[in-house]
Amino acid sequence: MNLFEQTKELCRLYDIKPARSKGQNFLISEEIYDQMIVAANLQPNDIILEVGPGLGFLTAKLAKRVSRVIAV
Repeated sequence: MNLFEQTKELCRLYDIKPARSKGQNFLISEEIYDQMIVAANLQPNDIILEVGPGLGFLTAKLAKRVSRVIAV
């Protein structure tokens, strides 16, 4: 299942009805997430503070590469 389908399923499952007028947007490109990870130059012992983790797709990728992710 691609990120778009996963996003739709999570929204359906948790009755989330995003509205662009409220600034609610979801990134659905795996390639962009991967580029963000590379650009961050993460190290295995890093501790990351993620503000606004959304549905957690980036959070999951970060957690695989650093020692700790704190998502607020």
